[in-house]
Amino acid sequence: MQKEYISIAHAAFSTAQAVPNSVHISSFTRGIYALLSPAPTFWRVVGITRTALSILLDNLDAKRLPKGLQRAHICQRADTIKTLLNGPTLSLEEFERAVLGEADYTILCAKGENNNQLASRNDIIRIKNIGDDPLFQPHGFAARWSELEKNCVRNLSSKH
Repeated sequence: MQKEYISIAHAAFSTAQAVPNSVHISSFTRGIYALLSPAPTFWRVVGITRTALSILLDNLDAKRLPKGLQRAHICQRADTIKTLLNGPTLSLEEFERAVLGEADYTILCAKGENNNQLASRNDIIRIKNIGDDPLFQPHGFAARWSELEKNCVRNLSSKH
């Protein structure tokens, strides 16, 4: 089955790639990622800060993800899009891998920790979060906070 959201985002990207210097990068980046937001692997969480882990542990009984947590991109999305716009033409599959692969990975962190240095920190707890329905995926405006995520937090807590 064709993923229409990928095709639409790719068409917009391909059009902009013909005139990359005419693109307002931050607006275009927000637009491309808005088009890609239906992807089940969008903003995949591959790490968590100790502060975020502590907040989650204190809220294991909560029905919703606690406030004050964010999924922070490891690679800045605007940098990824700018690099791709100035690069070679991408097929639909190459585009999907480039924008929804490692360049879209995130770290779950406390609100004050979300900055450009987050990815270079050496105290991030790595999460093996593979598959087509990763943990902490979008659920409305927040990340999902189900028993799967709560069990992950319990396991991480016992190891760290």
